[in-house]
Amino acid sequence: MLKRLCPIAKDAMPGIVGGLVLLLVAGAIELLQPWPIKWLVDHVLGRHPLSPGLARWLPSLASETMVRGAFTVCVAVVAFAVLQKLAHFVSQRLVLRAGEQIVFELRCRAFEQLQRLSLAYHDKTRVGDSLYRVAYDTHAAQTLLASVVVPIATGCVMLVGILFVMVRIDPMMTMITLAAAPLFFLTITIFGKRIEVGSRRYHENETALVAALQEALVSIRAIQTFTMESAFGFRFRKMADDSCRTHQHLMHQQLLFGGLVGLAMAAGTAGVIWVGAQRVQDGRLLAGDVLVFLAYLGMLYQPVNAFCQSANVLKSSGAQLQRVFEVMDAVPAIVDKPGARQLPRVTGDVEFDHVGFGYEPGQPILRDLSFRVPPESVVAIVLWVCAERKPAELGC
Repeated sequence: MLKRLCPIAKDAMPGIVGGLVLLLVAGAIELLQPWPIKWLVDHVLGRHPLSPGLARWLPSLASETMVRGAFTVCVAVVAFAVLQKLAHFVSQRLVLRAGEQIVFELRCRAFEQLQRLSLAYHDKTRVGDSLYRVAYDTHAAQTLLASVVVPIATGCVMLVGILFVMVRIDPMMTMITLAAAPLFFLTITIFGKRIEVGSRRYHENETALVAALQEALVSIRAIQTFTMESAFGFRFRKMADDSCRTHQHLMHQQLLFGGLVGLAMAAGTAGVIWVGAQRVQDGRLLAGDVLVFLAYLGMLYQPVNAFCQSANVLKSSGAQLQRVFEVMDAVPAIVDKPGARQLPRVTGDVEFDHVGFGYEPGQPILRDLSFRVPPESVVAIVLWVCAERKPAELGC
């Protein structure tokens, strides 16, 4: 699906790249945010000696007065938060703008494709179905970018950085943390297909509902003339009920998916707390080290949770985009030959020389027709049916 969107997203690439770069900057700053808590617990309150790096850059943490050290910690917390939020805000603006550009281009291309398709295609396709695909399903492109591509790209970098720091703090607790990973992948495997199927069924029901509403409003004069309001109301209510039940089933699968992910995260956190408390009791870690590790544990589960949620969104938005590309992939009845030349602006007469036309193969409407149209003229071709001749023959 991403491969199909790449040509459409060509003009939005600068915004996407800029947003990803700023998100990586915001992630790097976020990795620094747990450390002021460690400085407060271990050095300001616990009076443990500073490392050479801290002694050089933040000597006030070892001040004789705790107030000065606490003030330094407060300044660091606020500075990290401001820089991180600023980078995150600008990056989100860039990504959202790029997503809107992709949706705009996808909608325009889908609409142009619908105009190229034959009347036979439109006779077989409900108007509401085409409306829903162009107006609503195309918005899944922005969802795919903002809720799948960006979280996965930034989450991978964050995951590597967090694991590096956690291993430096304590390899054993890091292994306990990673022990919950198989639960995540098992959950994704079980619920991924269910969510994809449920999402596609839900959007198909919504398409039918919109089509029924559109047809009823277009035919409102006939409905009121023949007092068909109750029949159309019953039909609409049944379709709305089907759509509601399908959506409830989809939400049930998504909530169950999120709940199991949360349980896996809680199991890993409990194991880390148990081992961390023993490490502090044995004197192998400081209390601040455990607090920093728990902070990184929460940060670690953020990208892991984002991966799981992205898998959920990928199935849902992928089903919607597939419906859009079904329109894009439909073959028009009239297409240019391979290598056809682009016709420049021309002047003069338009001549038809023994041409024929028909909507369906084997069912011509016009046969062996020849005429010339001079500039600035309007020509109408009128067809009628003769009793002794085949339908839709020209003339009588």
